Amino acid sequence: MKPSILTAGFLLAMLSGSCGKHQTTIPSSPIHITGNEETAFQPHDNARSFAPSVQSPEIEAGAAISFFSQGGIESTGTTLTYDGSQWNGMSSDRWSDSGEAAFITAFNPPIFEDRQTLYRADGHLEDILFVNQEYPWGKSIHFCFQHAFSQIAFRLPPDLNRQVEQVRFTPSVRVARIHPFPFSVEFDRKTHAPSVSFAQNPEGNYQFIVPPTTEVSIKIQISLANGKTLATVFPASTFSAGTLYQCNILYDDGQAGISTTTDFIAFSHLINGIPYENRTLSEFGVTKDGITTYRLKNDIAFTKEESAQIMPIGEYVASGQRTAFNDTFDGQGYTLSGITLPVSKERTGRNGLFVYIGEKGTVKNLILKDISCFITNQSLQNGLLNAVNEGIIDNCHIRNGIITLVKTDSETAGLVSRNTGIIRNSSVEGYTMESETDRLAGFVYYNQQGNIQNCYISGTRYGFNRPGGELCNRCDEGLIENCYVYGKHSNLYGLANTASNSVFRNSYYPANSYKGSVNPDYNSNTKKDILHFTPDKTDKLLELLNAWTDSVNSLLPQPEFLNWQKADNPPAILIFGQ
Repeated sequence: MKPSILTAGFLLAMLSGSCGKHQTTIPSSPIHITGNEETAFQPHDNARSFAPSVQSPEIEAGAAISFFSQGGIESTGTTLTYDGSQWNGMSSDRWSDSGEAAFITAFNPPIFEDRQTLYRADGHLEDILFVNQEYPWGKSIHFCFQHAFSQIAFRLPPDLNRQVEQVRFTPSVRVARIHPFPFSVEFDRKTHAPSVSFAQNPEGNYQFIVPPTTEVSIKIQISLANGKTLATVFPASTFSAGTLYQCNILYDDGQAGISTTTDFIAFSHLINGIPYENRTLSEFGVTKDGITTYRLKNDIAFTKEESAQIMPIGEYVASGQRTAFNDTFDGQGYTLSGITLPVSKERTGRNGLFVYIGEKGTVKNLILKDISCFITNQSLQNGLLNAVNEGIIDNCHIRNGIITLVKTDSETAGLVSRNTGIIRNSSVEGYTMESETDRLAGFVYYNQQGNIQNCYISGTRYGFNRPGGELCNRCDEGLIENCYVYGKHSNLYGLANTASNSVFRNSYYPANSYKGSVNPDYNSNTKKDILHFTPDKTDKLLELLNAWTDSVNSLLPQPEFLNWQKADNPPAILIFGQ
């Protein structure tokens, strides 16, 4: 059987030109070729990637390409080199006098019909960059390179990755060759691609280039330090050129915990006292010294249908019917993604993944990504993580969350609605309030005798202009300490809109982006070291945040507060996994 051929589906971009008559002789024009930019791999789910792309942002000086063209420029594989500003090496430095557009294909590293090395000695498929474009006659040519193949990234859970000695991946389809002009990629489906091997990566992330075609499966072998080998197969999938695909390898260590969507759905029922098939809570938690801890053991992504089966954890309704979560939920740094929160059936109930965390309850080390809630009841408090917190929320993070309301006076925020407990080491990035509300807040709506420490919020979006507070709307007898906000909302106060008898210390907001830190109409508060920062002072922001955590941690029996590291947007983020 002959290898199949897939012609890359890239459109030729018609930049300009006309179909009218032209002179038989047109004065030739100089050929000028510039451009060394690369288009980054685009994540398949358009979400923040856990595996940063390995390619440099642009091709460096001294690099070479193979250049093919027909029409106004003729070339059957000229090697051009980049001098830092333009590509050189054309045998003729002028367009032909035909007046025709040039149909150009170029490759880096160079690819020729009879000379091409697609796989390296270590088995890795080369990351081939290419241009496939039509350029109008006589115009300057500017290259922006795309990726001819796909990229896939696997992440191992920390408890498995700690045991890893080597990880080996073997794609089922091999790239046989590239036909440079016209451009197409030929695949061999009868021969597996070479295996690629990795030593243990401390972060558990492993990524490599794969063929951009249909029905590609990947055999995965994981060699452990104890001599055991685990094996699985990534099922046959379709990969598109220039796209990054992410896959979390699920792992069951045989101990109690939540590993799959079905596990989490079952847990959400059982923890509320609702039977679920033949499952039991003992499958998900371990009790020690009177405290039961439920562990998340993998990143878990939910479909809409699966989300609809989740029960919000705990109950808190106006009638006084209350059931608190008073155990410990340890996310272990894993992510629950794609959840559309079901709404309480109670007309005046509360909404959140954890509706009610009691005084003995703890939720920690959890990331919620791409989470949303369309609130159709007349709810009083709403938060994507939690509606009412009386316990501890530690190292919990929202990444891209959306809330839509029908009741404008509901107390609603991205992380928690009402806090009377402790929230620390937590963040909200990319929270959107889609509907109009009279009570605007981003992180916590009402901090009522609660602590918010070592936290940040950034990237919020509100589709209307109402007064409110970014970190919290209202703070009564509360503490806000070593926090910062990052955004531009001239109608909001950075730390609190209304406040009484509260303490604000070591907290920061960007200059000229908010009304101020705390509404000055309320003066029964203690404020110390509340500073604004400018883009050129972000290093100082990082220094101040870490000075506080180091100082406080040094006084504690064991560290409770995460340190910070520099980032781009936002300028400082918490270091997970400390």
